[in-house]
Amino acid sequence: MSEMPDYTRNVSLRLSKVLDEIGVNEKIVIKRRRQGLMKESIRTIGHKLIIHEDVNLYLLGSRIEGTTTLGLNSDVDILFKRPMYSVIQDWTEWEPGKQNLLMIQDDTISPGYCLLQILRCDAPLPEVNVFDQYSHRDRLGRVLLNNAIANIVKHAEHVRHGPAQSMDGRPGFLSHDLVSAMSCQQWPLQARQWIAQQGEDMGCFVVGVGGKGSENEELEWRISTSLAERYLMFNLNITQIRCYVLMKMILKSFINTQCPDSISSFMCKTVMLHCISSTDNNAWNENTLLICLNYCLTILYNCVLNDNCPHFIIPENNLMARRFTPLTKQVILDTLSYIISSNGSALLEIECDQLGFRIQNTFLRLVEIVPEAMSCKISGEIERAELILKNIEESYDHNVVEPICCCYDFRQPKRKRAFDKLCYEADNEYALLQSITASCVMFLRCEINCCPKELQYEMFRSTQPDLPYKSFNDECMNLAVVDSLPYLYFLQFKTYSHLRRNRDKQAAISNLAKCIVEEPNFGHKETALNLLGQCMEQ
Repeated sequence: MSEMPDYTRNVSLRLSKVLDEIGVNEKIVIKRRRQGLMKESIRTIGHKLIIHEDVNLYLLGSRIEGTTTLGLNSDVDILFKRPMYSVIQDWTEWEPGKQNLLMIQDDTISPGYCLLQILRCDAPLPEVNVFDQYSHRDRLGRVLLNNAIANIVKHAEHVRHGPAQSMDGRPGFLSHDLVSAMSCQQWPLQARQWIAQQGEDMGCFVVGVGGKGSENEELEWRISTSLAERYLMFNLNITQIRCYVLMKMILKSFINTQCPDSISSFMCKTVMLHCISSTDNNAWNENTLLICLNYCLTILYNCVLNDNCPHFIIPENNLMARRFTPLTKQVILDTLSYIISSNGSALLEIECDQLGFRIQNTFLRLVEIVPEAMSCKISGEIERAELILKNIEESYDHNVVEPICCCYDFRQPKRKRAFDKLCYEADNEYALLQSITASCVMFLRCEINCCPKELQYEMFRSTQPDLPYKSFNDECMNLAVVDSLPYLYFLQFKTYSHLRRNRDKQAAISNLAKCIVEEPNFGHKETALNLLGQCMEQ
């Protein structure tokens, strides 16, 4: 890391700064987690009071982890633990009066899945009777619980999506996935190695969905280690969280648009957890964010290439088994290869949370630092600039001078009487016009480094769909153009800010606001308002 190129370090710092501005920072992450845990407790208590059963609700996924943004628009994931069932792995765990289900795992069952054998409630013995359509007798004579019992849609607006009942968000509400689950006090044998390494045993759940393409798909139940995964995510540092958020933005912007439902955010999470476990924790810091992201994307590329993404806790469970068609696989590989080889530049194409736009603007803000720093070294240039601006202000007679704009067909509502009188009386009106007119100030794209950062945003107003419909007169949409008087007050505001003269700075921003309101003939009033807003924000 000590020999890390300056480019990679600078891009990493810029990415970290942009994600911080978006809300992926330690403060917001902690707030999201506290809010989620509080909601979890309130909802659990509320359900217990309403239905009088020992139910538990768990909020899972990005929102409670703090690994989402407004642009990602993540769903609310809710796991509902059914209190009437008890999943056991050993006959000694059998409890009288409960509906005990024995977890069965053998070579015929997909890794990460299990069968649930129904047991009698009055004795630790297998059930021999088939009661309804949700119980099934297999070829060995065992009565098994069909996972269709978890697929009952209880509300008309809910739709099945895997093991979850999904409901799209109504106005003012978030979309949410409700998963019905049964708890298991002990972890399955496949996960015992991970437990031995971590020293944490939080139990697990089984949810009603079978392995894709399995011969026992209707009878299999997926083993869920959601609470352990949440625990792992709560222990990530902010750079690891930012890396995961970037992976999800890439997934949404590049892969899901071409191959929907091919790679899930859970796969990205799994890949990242594998990457974290194989590296030193000190390697994940804001200086190395781009390196960490490319490392995770490279591992994801290898997983897709080999059709193998091992579950982090149950490695035998391949999350990518029978997942891709050959065409889909090639598209994903080409996309990942393009992003990795771009060394960060592909991130400029991400529209989610305006990430690309923000990264570009961060660069523009960095460009602004250079002349400001140089001006500090040249003792007296800022004071000289202040005098020039003061002289210009004194020569601008508000009763006479007219703002002139020829950028488009702008018709002035009315002209000043003193202006018309002088024009009428003048012998040489061309010489006079130089002192009583104020043309707008224009910066071309090639002059972007000479343009204040607050005006640079004006050069990016055109969107891609607008381009075919642009005429010659619309070219100013790609330029930074501002009326002279608002620009004068704006430059005074910047100058006095640098000189730390707060009273003069306040006078400049007041004059800026006043002229916008009182002068009807500005051709670029929206730009003046933009400058005013940014000055007030500063």
